[in-house]
Amino acid sequence: MPKISIIIPVYNVEKYLTRCIDSVLAQNFKDYELILVNDGSADDSGKICDTYAAKYPFIHILHQENRGTSSAKNTGIEWSINNSDSEFLTFVDSDDTIKTNYLDILYSYAQENNADISVCKAIRVFTDEQQKTAMASIEKPDKPYRIYTGKEACAHIYKSSGEVPISPCTKLYKKALFDKIRFPEGKIHEDQAVVPILIYSAEKVVVADDVIYCYCCNTTSIMGKAFYPQRFDDIDALQSCEDFFRKSYEEEIVLLVSKKKHLLKAWYNLKAKQAKIHKNVPPEHKMSVLSAWMSLDKSTKKSWIKEQADYYKLAPNRFLLKTLGDKNYAKIKAIFKRG
Repeated sequence: MPKISIIIPVYNVEKYLTRCIDSVLAQNFKDYELILVNDGSADDSGKICDTYAAKYPFIHILHQENRGTSSAKNTGIEWSINNSDSEFLTFVDSDDTIKTNYLDILYSYAQENNADISVCKAIRVFTDEQQKTAMASIEKPDKPYRIYTGKEACAHIYKSSGEVPISPCTKLYKKALFDKIRFPEGKIHEDQAVVPILIYSAEKVVVADDVIYCYCCNTTSIMGKAFYPQRFDDIDALQSCEDFFRKSYEEEIVLLVSKKKHLLKAWYNLKAKQAKIHKNVPPEHKMSVLSAWMSLDKSTKKSWIKEQADYYKLAPNRFLLKTLGDKNYAKIKAIFKRG
C-alpha cells in the first residue's frame, strides 16, 4: 500500500486541472496514491478526472454533489482512512502545482525526525509564464529546516514571521491526526479552523525552507474573488480556535489568536466599506470605519494605506480622504505624482 495519500478537491477547474495532476505524476517519490474528489463540477473537470483514473490504477476518483471544498477534503480523508494503509496525507489545490521533489522532501524530513507534520514554503505566481519558471526552479536552502513542538509551531501561525502558513496545503500530515478532526463544512476559511488544531496536536513539526509548492493565483478561485461578506467566516474560525485554546489553558496562544482576530475583523470592515457592501457585514462583526481604523496596529495601517494608495493613485477617493485626512492623503498623492 502507498505511504502517502494525496487529496485534491476538484470544482470547475478544467483550465488548470491537467497541469495540477501532471505535477503530481512528475513526482520523484512514487509511493503514493492520488484521490481526486469531484465536488459536483459543472464543467469538464469530472471527465478529466475519469480519464486519468482510467489510465492510472493509483488514481481514485470520487464524485459527489457540490458541497464545497471542506466537504471534498473530508470525503478524501474518509476514503483514505477506510480504504488505504497510507501513513501520511497531503492536500493540493486543483489550480496549484507541486515541484517534482515535493513529496520526497516532505516525507524524508518527516521520517528523519520522526515528525507528525512537515511543512514547506510556497511561491505565489500570477501568470502561466511565472508558473513554468517557478516549477523549473529547484533550489536547496542553506538551512533546511527547524524542529518545533506542536505547541511552538501552532504559536508561529499567529505571528507575523510567516514561519508556519495557515493553508492546509504545503504540509504532510500523519493520517492518524485526522482520526477525530474534520474540516467544517459550509465555510470558506476551513483552514483557519482546523490547521492550528492539527499542528497543536502534533508532537513534533518540521518546518522547512524548501520552496516546493506553487500557489497559482487566479480570479475565479474563492480567494481570488472581490471581497464579499462570507469572508467573515475567517473571524468565526479564529473565534473557534480561541475557544479551543482557552479550554486547553494555552493563554499565550489565546492572546495571539485574539490579536489576529481583532486585526482581521477591522481589516475586513475596511475592505467591506471599500467594496460598498458594509451594510451586509454580519451584525456581530460590524465596526464603524473609524473604529476599524483605530483598531489596526501601525504595520497593518501602513499596509492598508499602501494598498489604497496603489489602487487609487490616479483619482481622489472620498473614503481615503475620510480615513486618512486631507493632509495625509495629499502627501500620498504628491508621492505618486513625483513618481
